[in-house]
Amino acid sequence: MQDIWIVQMRKKLLERLDGLGALFPYLVLLRCRVEFLRRDERGDVAEKVVVVALFVAAAVALGYIIYGKVVAAANGINL
Repeated sequence: MQDIWIVQMRKKLLERLDGLGALFPYLVLLRCRVEFLRRDERGDVAEKVVVVALFVAAAVALGYIIYGKVVAAANGINL
């Protein structure tokens, strides 16, 4: 199925890019490879989990900083 997609993409590129001489086959292969890699979504879940974990860690750290400042301000109040 991927081979059919590559052939279709190559035909589209042949129609759009005419007269590039010796560079044309390489440009076609490069374009097909880029499109194939762009559609490949393997590993996206792991990347998103890492990003979410970093945001959670940043939120927890920020919470501790705010908590520390509030407690320090509360302890500084003389009753």
